[in-house]
Amino acid sequence: MADFLSPIVAVVSAAIAVYAAYWARRSARGTFAHAAYELARALHTDHTAGAATAQAREALEHFLSTAHYR
Repeated sequence: MADFLSPIVAVVSAAIAVYAAYWARRSARGTFAHAAYELARALHTDHTAGAATAQAREALEHFLSTAHYR
């Protein structure tokens, strides 16, 4: 009986490991996109003043819609 279950347990373990690796990669990509957006926002905030603020906001909104960041 144990000889029969051993391959099944190995396949289930491998499937769980592949899924965990996929989930970790997906999570890391989301974190990178968030950090990139925050960096762009901070740079625009630091380097814009007055009337240029509206233009900077439009550029950020374009980046936000292009990157599909939520």
